[in-house]
Amino acid sequence: MRPLRASRPRRRGFTLIEMIVATVLLAVAVVGALAAYAAATQSAAHSERLHTAALLAQKHLTELELQSDTLSGGEQQGDFGPEFAEFRWRQIVEPTEFANLYRVTFVVQWGPPYAPRERIFVTFMRSDQNQMVLSPATSTSGGTGNGAPTVP
Repeated sequence: MRPLRASRPRRRGFTLIEMIVATVLLAVAVVGALAAYAAATQSAAHSERLHTAALLAQKHLTELELQSDTLSGGEQQGDFGPEFAEFRWRQIVEPTEFANLYRVTFVVQWGPPYAPRERIFVTFMRSDQNQMVLSPATSTSGGTGNGAPTVP
């Protein structure tokens, strides 16, 4: 026969080491989730600024294209008004080897002046593209006399 031993009743639950390990794992997971959230927020803000810069550049270049008959070489700079106070622009117009053709470099900047972020847009514009070329479409001298064009 075996001698009877006094056995300690086993308690159910976690030990102190298991609790410490679980707490550390939870802390690592929470820190990782917060870092991912912060990175996603920062990325979305940067993406919004890039999109705004592209739209502002497109608007300015369209306005410049509509006034292309006054286009000449040189550099200009400015801002986009109080609605887009964070953004600034710089425009460089350079003549090319072709008559009436200019290279337009448009830079949109934002952020602090000592470390700005910027996007550069380059296009070519003709200074005579808005001038209408009128060609005689009808002739009444000779021909049918009804104002229809005549074929020689």
